[in-house]
Amino acid sequence: MLPALRRAFSPPALAPPPAPAPPYLSRPPAASARPSPSRCHAPLTTARRCSYPVSQRESTRRRVAASVTPSQPPPEAASPRIRPSAPEPAIEARQASDAALDAAAPSRGAAASWAAPLAGVEVVGADGARVALTGLWATRRVVVAWTRHFGCLLCRKRATMLANEKDAFEAAGVTLIVIGPGSDQHAKQFLEQTNFPGEVYADRQRASYEALQFVAGLSTVFTPTAALSVAKARLEGFKQDWGQSMQPDTVLRSAWQQGGMIVAGPGVDNLLFLHKDKEAGDEPDVHDIIAAARQPLP
Repeated sequence: MLPALRRAFSPPALAPPPAPAPPYLSRPPAASARPSPSRCHAPLTTARRCSYPVSQRESTRRRVAASVTPSQPPPEAASPRIRPSAPEPAIEARQASDAALDAAAPSRGAAASWAAPLAGVEVVGADGARVALTGLWATRRVVVAWTRHFGCLLCRKRATMLANEKDAFEAAGVTLIVIGPGSDQHAKQFLEQTNFPGEVYADRQRASYEALQFVAGLSTVFTPTAALSVAKARLEGFKQDWGQSMQPDTVLRSAWQQGGMIVAGPGVDNLLFLHKDKEAGDEPDVHDIIAAARQPLP
């Protein structure tokens, strides 16, 4: 019990003093952030006055005034200039070629025109009379349809397409014409079989086909589109005339020929519509033909 009383009445023990910081952790006292006074920095309570000599201050002011003159604006940054690049030789050649073509382009009514290759081309009618091809539209407006040959069922369908719009063409004062390779007898037979409400002519030598550069060849006949056109024509009731189709000249040349269509006149050079068949059965829209035929007369 004596030790307990001694602990109860003994003074409390004091905490030991803190250990000193190691030397590498000690920090020197912070230096004053106030700059040391100089001859040009005076206390805030007194007026600041530079102690430079007057002559030195005057020369400094003159140098500054000479470097920046109030009347002379500061120089602006020069904008970069983009020099036009020289035209390439290919562009120059193409421009020269276009200019030459424009200069050589025939004017309306000139001798050198779209109808110039047709000059001298003659066709024979179903009555055996020979006429100049360009004379067919020299004084009137016509729709001329070139066929592959007179026995082709697609050509008979083309003639029927025009015949079905007979009233519209007559109201516009237009004459319907069909031209095909063969003789005048072939033209007469075609006219009788189809009851075509117009004129039929034959071009035995296909001179007009060559002048207008209508396409021909095996690749223009046996195509998927051409086969579909033939099938549709058969379903519509059109039939092939095998008597004319098996003629020697037809088998060797005309069977591979394609035709086209124009609306022209009055006037040899007055061309209003031109269509060239790309393959067998390539028919233009009859409404486009009627629209061209209804254009005002020149």
